[in-house]
Amino acid sequence: MKQIIGMFLLLFLLTGCTSGTAENADGTEQTAEQTSQTTEKTSLSETLEAGMAEETDEKKKQGIIPAAVTIPAISVEAAVNKVGRLPGGKMAEPESVEDVGWYGPGYRPGEQGSAVLAGHVDSKIGPAVFFELKKLKTGDEIIVTGEDGEQETYIVQNQKKYDRSNAPVEEIFGWSYRKQLKLITCTGEFNENAGTHEKRLVVNAVHEEDAAGAS
Repeated sequence: MKQIIGMFLLLFLLTGCTSGTAENADGTEQTAEQTSQTTEKTSLSETLEAGMAEETDEKKKQGIIPAAVTIPAISVEAAVNKVGRLPGGKMAEPESVEDVGWYGPGYRPGEQGSAVLAGHVDSKIGPAVFFELKKLKTGDEIIVTGEDGEQETYIVQNQKKYDRSNAPVEEIFGWSYRKQLKLITCTGEFNENAGTHEKRLVVNAVHEEDAAGAS
């Protein structure tokens, strides 16, 4: 049985826009000029810090490494980038507001456990990739395509909203006997002082093989 990702996993907490300086993956700061081409992107901040379970050799052989995600009901066709954790404990963000980030240290689509994909809801110039995520309904399909073209299809079960500082991390990121997929974005009122939306939207889906027994 695979290790359960610890309760203190990083949580995707997407903000609405950035300002000032941003942190590079090496811990250094970017100037406003250096981030001029990415000011629409949001910072994945306010994380919960602690250790994460490493992928075992057994786990690495299962599931797919996602390269794209398709959500027909809301006309989403997006590239998927693997993201991890920055040195300061923050979760790295997708390369573009039109791309989706897959939490690489967690579970892969197609294996038991909760694979996590996150995307921005908006930017300084308008809607982003998951702007319409709230419109997903029970029964809608989410198709994840791997690097080699293999596909894993998930069926939406429900969606839930959480306060940005009080989301059930283990439930979202943890192990499950079913193959699960979590889509995360921001929702709710935008807090200018915090630079982020007040709530997080989580769409819960299960693999088509497990959908019949999902609740």
